[in-house]
Amino acid sequence: MLMTDLDYIHSCSHKLRNFKKKKDYLYNFSCPVCGDSQKKKTKARGYLYRVKDMMLYRCHNCGLSTTFGKLLERVDADLYKRYVLARYSNGESKHTIHDDIEYKQVVIKETTLLDTVKTVSRLSLDHPVRKYMQMRKIPEERWDELRLVNKFCTFVNRIIPNKFTNVDQDHPRLIIPFHDKTGKLIGFQGRAFGKEKPKYLTIMLDDDAPKLYGLDKVNFSEKVYVLEGPIDSMFIDNSIAMAGADASKLPDNGDYTFVYDNEPRNPEIVRRMQKHINNGDAICIWPDTVGEKDINDMIIAGKSKLEIIEIISKSTHKNLSAKMRFTEWKKCE
Repeated sequence: MLMTDLDYIHSCSHKLRNFKKKKDYLYNFSCPVCGDSQKKKTKARGYLYRVKDMMLYRCHNCGLSTTFGKLLERVDADLYKRYVLARYSNGESKHTIHDDIEYKQVVIKETTLLDTVKTVSRLSLDHPVRKYMQMRKIPEERWDELRLVNKFCTFVNRIIPNKFTNVDQDHPRLIIPFHDKTGKLIGFQGRAFGKEKPKYLTIMLDDDAPKLYGLDKVNFSEKVYVLEGPIDSMFIDNSIAMAGADASKLPDNGDYTFVYDNEPRNPEIVRRMQKHINNGDAICIWPDTVGEKDINDMIIAGKSKLEIIEIISKSTHKNLSAKMRFTEWKKCE
């Protein structure tokens, strides 16, 4: 069955806009069902990928999940008839060919842009970045997704030509990948290790995608903690990070608790918190007993994840309660 699928993928490739082979058993093209994008004809969010002895299809735009055969039937009815006959000749039953096959959704993480960059977990045991991660107590289970690039701006320019016009002061950064809810790579953030400004540089590969970290991990049917930074979100279960975005990109009707850094003298944080309070959102306003500026600092100071969740729970306010506590918090030094 697999070889038949591969033969007919190539036979219909000329009818699939922006068709390209990404690697063995992975093909990418514009979705022929939803059209992918009417404004940007170069958008390509449809994928054919292998599961056991067959090829499955998934569109990261419209969400269609089906077999290659069912997709081919939509694309070219005559070619589909020949495909069915080819499978008959290989001894497959009519029931097998025409039946909708049930399978679990497979998350495809398009990491080809980052393939040349080492993950933190692959660095030598005495590498300074590994020691940095240990010092910051960043969970080791995240080290496989985090990467080190020695010349960040140069690396970005290979992906987005002329994104940075001056690379004379190029420097290393930690790469934090952003994936959408289906697992597609939509961007990444570069975090500086030293005093480079800005500390965070966020590069989006899809202008239409929300600038949110953790969409591929969060369950929106449960309470979601919305934090400022990706690293902070690595310590809090079922959380996402806004990475400079605003709350308008979040799915509607979610059970959100907004958790900003503990910086009452930061005018941007104060402005955003005020907006959430005016909207009637649930928001954490840190108590005076917390001296650290963010969750990562709290972990380094010795607080556990459970302690931090408990503090957030007891410090979450809405409406009048939030307005009163916010006024007190802003006065803190």
